[in-house]
Amino acid sequence: MHWINDNKLIMTNYLLSDTSAGNYPCYRYESIEQNLEKLQSSGEEINLLKVGNAIGQAIQPPKADENNRVGGTVYTSFINLTDMEFVLSYKLSNKNVVKLDLNEEFLKDKGQKIKLTEK
Repeated sequence: MHWINDNKLIMTNYLLSDTSAGNYPCYRYESIEQNLEKLQSSGEEINLLKVGNAIGQAIQPPKADENNRVGGTVYTSFINLTDMEFVLSYKLSNKNVVKLDLNEEFLKDKGQKIKLTEK
């Protein structure tokens, strides 16, 4: 469990609660944290595009591992609790964005599956 700090929560693929489990220190986490701090201190209006650009610098490009499985950043999600919005960006493409109104989604009887496809 990691608590939200300064109205934001950053997560990458390592455990903050157990740094000995691997992938620590995470250059991606540190890059996102630094870029968001710069954005916040700039005094500019913060919007989804600017946050996406700040986070986009920390993606992991697709790369095959020793078993020839391709890994890398597949999707990125942003949750704005103030406006109850969930945004999912598949392969960090502005063409592959799913945006959900969480108030509407929580009123539904059934959940939904989001199919990740390239447009």
